[in-house]
Amino acid sequence: MLELSILYLLKKQKLSLYAIKKNLDEKLPYLYSASMGSIYPLINKMEKEGLINQKTSYTKGGLKKKTVSITKKGEEVFFNRMMEDFDCPMNHLELFVSAKITFSGLIEEEYRKTMFTKIINKLEEKKQILSLLLKKQKLNEFQGGHIEFLIRHTDSYVKWLEEKL
Repeated sequence: MLELSILYLLKKQKLSLYAIKKNLDEKLPYLYSASMGSIYPLINKMEKEGLINQKTSYTKGGLKKKTVSITKKGEEVFFNRMMEDFDCPMNHLELFVSAKITFSGLIEEEYRKTMFTKIINKLEEKKQILSLLLKKQKLNEFQGGHIEFLIRHTDSYVKWLEEKL
């Protein structure tokens, strides 16, 4: 998720490492909370994989500054990850859905509609699983209420996405 978030930020503009951290904290706090200790090694890994480039420059005061930009390969990986089927545990589905919806503005409308259809299908699958749990499990009042809430919440996501198609 962090890699996809960084690619999303870099598709919009070149950023320094500090600006990547700041953008994650300010613009995407609901998706990922990252420390520089997790960002820096990932940036190096992404550069080795050819997804991004780092350029070192120096300020007038002589301070070293790295600027990070996305490569063509990075753009392709971003697009492919946006379009791929969900491969995540059901309890992480909301996070992946939120990320894909947030990042969807950077892909063409025809692909966005395809992606939204995949999301709707996955959310419908989640609703079916939750409904089965509600029927087949012996649940206390709190557990049953929580599952009913999750079903209604998931249903609202589906309705919102269907309006976007």
